[in-house]
Amino acid sequence: AVAERIRASISHSDWTDLAPNLKVTVSCGVTERAPGESIGRWLDRADKQLYRAKERGRNQVCFDRQPR
Repeated sequence: AVAERIRASISHSDWTDLAPNLKVTVSCGVTERAPGESIGRWLDRADKQLYRAKERGRNQVCFDRQPR
């Protein structure tokens, strides 16, 4: 929910002071860290969700709650 609020806020902000017609979007990959899961594995899963968000059209949040 937090990542979605950040994404929406950035997406709906007026960026024209920086450059005319500038639009900024955010894609996020979010995961829940499992007990005992290494930081590397956790970040790898988050990275996969980020690429999933981009593949699905960008400007969205994809998440994975279940560690694999």
